[in-house]
Amino acid sequence: MARTKTKGVFKIVSKESGKEFFGASSQIEVCFRDYIKWLNNGKHTNKELQSEFDKYGKDNLELVILEELPDADRKTLNQVKKSYEQPEA
Repeated sequence: MARTKTKGVFKIVSKESGKEFFGASSQIEVCFRDYIKWLNNGKHTNKELQSEFDKYGKDNLELVILEELPDADRKTLNQVKKSYEQPEA
């Protein structure tokens, strides 16, 4: 069975605190797997996400795919990600 490779924008939600961490990738599932690997090793560059992981554990983090963009280039992915990061007015 082939692994899923979803291209688009995602967020990781801390179920315990409700904090949200946004990302964009051409392979969301692979990206999330790598995030967990870095978090397990205490080496994720997002210190706030690392803190949530250290405090509450892996099972606290939920991957939510916000938008699938199969034809988007990297610039478009980042633009769409930024639109999700902006607080609503």
